[in-house]
Amino acid sequence: MAYKVIAVFGVALIGSWMTLAQDRELEEAPLEVSTEKSNNITSFESYLDAFNKKYFAKYRMERRRTAFEKNLEEINSHNREFEEGKSQFRMGLNKFADLDNELYKKQMVRMRDTNHRKMDVEINDEIVGAAAKDVPDSLDWRTKGFVTSPVNQKTCGSCYAFSISYAITGQIMQRIGRLEYVSQQQLVDCSVETGNQGCAGGSLRYTLKYLEKCGGIMRQVDYPYTSSVSTTKNPS
Repeated sequence: MAYKVIAVFGVALIGSWMTLAQDRELEEAPLEVSTEKSNNITSFESYLDAFNKKYFAKYRMERRRTAFEKNLEEINSHNREFEEGKSQFRMGLNKFADLDNELYKKQMVRMRDTNHRKMDVEINDEIVGAAAKDVPDSLDWRTKGFVTSPVNQKTCGSCYAFSISYAITGQIMQRIGRLEYVSQQQLVDCSVETGNQGCAGGSLRYTLKYLEKCGGIMRQVDYPYTSSVSTTKNPS
C-alpha cells in the first residue's frame, strides 16, 4: 500500500543546481561517533580508527593528516572559548574532519547555475518582511520536538530532495505534533519528469513542481533512501 502525506508549505526557491561527489572512504565512514569515543580522539591515528578510515595513497594520507591536525587545533581552540563562556556552542569531530576547506568545497559543495530567473530584490524583501511580523524575541524549536538525526546523502547529488523533504517534515510536525519523515528517494526517482536529474543534481523549483503535479509524497519508511536512482520506482 502506498502512503502519502499531502502538505502545504512554502520554501524559498534557489536558482542553482546542487551536486555532490565523495571519496569512497567518506561514504563508508560513520557520520559521527559517540561523545565518549570522540573525546578519546587525540591523534590522526585514533581518528582513523574511530571512523574506520583507510587511505591507500601516501600523498592522500599526508594531505588528510595535515587537514585533520589543523581542524583539530581549530576545534580545541574554539572549545576553550566555549569553556570560558565566550561561545554558545561546542564543536566536535566528524568524518569530514580530515578535509581542508578547498577539498571539502570541491567534493561537497559543487554547484551549477541554471537558467532560472532570479527573484527581484524587492520581491525577496516583501517575502522576508511578511514573515517577520509577530516574531518572538527567541524560540527554541527543540523544546517543541523539532529535533532530527544527522543524515548522509552519500554519493548521490540529492541535496534538493533532502531540503524539500525536511521542509515538509517540519510542516507536518507543526500540524500533527510528531515527526513523520517523508521520502527523499521518491523525489530523486520521480522528479526527473519535471527537470531534475536524479543523483546528478536538481533544483528546489523543479522538485516543488513535481510535488504540485503528483499531489503528495510517500513516507520515508515506505520508500527508503538508497543513495542511487532506483530502477524500480514506487508509485507516486
